[in-house]
Amino acid sequence: MTLTVASCEDVTVGFERLSTVRRRFERLLKSDARILGYVVAAELTWKPSAWHWHLHVAVFGNDLESLMDLPELWVDTALQLGVRASIDAQDAVVKDAEETLGYVVKGKLGFGSDSLRGLLERAAQGEADAVDAWMEMEAFVARGHRWLFTYKMYPLSGRFEKRTPRHSDTCRGLMMLADIIGATSTRVQEEIIRAHGWTFSRSTINRIRRDDPLYRRWREIGPKAPPRRSAE
Repeated sequence: MTLTVASCEDVTVGFERLSTVRRRFERLLKSDARILGYVVAAELTWKPSAWHWHLHVAVFGNDLESLMDLPELWVDTALQLGVRASIDAQDAVVKDAEETLGYVVKGKLGFGSDSLRGLLERAAQGEADAVDAWMEMEAFVARGHRWLFTYKMYPLSGRFEKRTPRHSDTCRGLMMLADIIGATSTRVQEEIIRAHGWTFSRSTINRIRRDDPLYRRWREIGPKAPPRRSAE
């Protein structure tokens, strides 16, 4: 799925609006019995005078066609929170899981004229609006804002009260992604994790495989019959 809110002149304001809706929406996803898990990544694009924050979400479940109402749920959630969003700007399709994941976890600079990569190229050429926009984005990042991929794979059994450290959440999520595409060995999972720009030791991966209750539950209900299609 691609889920959006209205474009905004201020990159920080736009991010805060997206994040407000995202937090509420993710709580709804986690409570939806149809959903096995999901992967979400925020993306930022720019056109002169407007920043466009949006989410790319891969949702995994047993009946994906029934999940096509999620964009409407996103819009309803945004409007309830006072954030502008239009159903016409949302998108959801059913695709192969590996293809979907490749799109969701692409680099955050993106591609195309409206991407941050395109903005950087225009700023490097001295385009005044692009230079100002790039400086605004650098100031946004300097304040500690990050929007790299978030991996959320939740088992059908629900929630675990015990929280694990954030870095373990990230490592576990990447391991689950590897499981989905059939890469279940420690060595291959380590390679996939490194390919996504993260460095976790093999001992950390083995500890999660052995001791993490969420991952162990995922292994029980997910990889035996990994979902081969996902809603994006």
